[in-house]
Amino acid sequence: MKKEIVQSVQTKVTEYQKNGQLHFPANYSPENAMKGAWLILQGTVDKNKQPVLHTCTKESIINSMLTMVVLGLNANKKQGYFIAYGKSLAFQPSYFGNVSILKRVTDCKDIAAEVIYEGDKIEYDIVGGNKRIKHEQKFENMNNKIVGAYATITTKEGKEISEVMTIQKIKKSWKMSRQNPILEDGSIKRGTVHDDFTEEMAKRTVLNRLAKLYINSSNDSSLVLDTKLINDEKTKQLEIEEESDNEENIAEENLEDKKEPQPEPRIYAKPPKTQNPDYLYSPTEEESETTEDKEQELNWNTDSSVE
Repeated sequence: MKKEIVQSVQTKVTEYQKNGQLHFPANYSPENAMKGAWLILQGTVDKNKQPVLHTCTKESIINSMLTMVVLGLNANKKQGYFIAYGKSLAFQPSYFGNVSILKRVTDCKDIAAEVIYEGDKIEYDIVGGNKRIKHEQKFENMNNKIVGAYATITTKEGKEISEVMTIQKIKKSWKMSRQNPILEDGSIKRGTVHDDFTEEMAKRTVLNRLAKLYINSSNDSSLVLDTKLINDEKTKQLEIEEESDNEENIAEENLEDKKEPQPEPRIYAKPPKTQNPDYLYSPTEEESETTEDKEQELNWNTDSSVE
């Protein structure tokens, strides 16, 4: 299986290179990336803890590896993750992967993020759809709770593009994570990476959001950007389908829970020879019919004797 999958990916990559559609960074090795990816896949499981190499289709496994290679990313360097959605395997670029693509195929010169603490003064103007942020922060505010975060891209021409997220929006994004670090009351589950490194995770979330938005809004046309756009759309659709399936399962479980329990049938036994007046006995249908037959027979005999 490994040989067939790797060979299929290599054939497609070679075709892209011959057509001049694909050019890898100088320090990127598709072969090493695929070897590392295969090792990761061998230990990757789906939400039911089953190996993805057994549960996912061969076509989706090939496509997920091809997506990683075309994007010039390496799962072994935490630049992306393989995630199973039912029987489909998808490759999802991580924050590091999106930043790598951003700097390689767009005019991005730099990207940075900051956390907003309670007590900070933050203002921004919106010019041509872009936010220009002014952030004032006192040193003592760093001990206060986080109320939001923002990220800014600086282009090679000196233009700034920013994205701002409130902590509520950040937590909503975290809720989509399979780690599910957000509790029902909106607090962060203790012991999770989001609890231990809240500041860094908030920065990463808004950075990742801005990177994806900027890449997807680029006017440049290339195999890398086209693949990124298609992969993002496909992953989003798989997430929606999985969420829909989960909601249906929950609805069915709730319906089962709401069903009223049926009373257990009463079991009757024949009375003992010395019958207790308080003892109740209900004859079966068969016994009732037998009793009625005997009574009719008795009545018939009695009537005959009278005649």
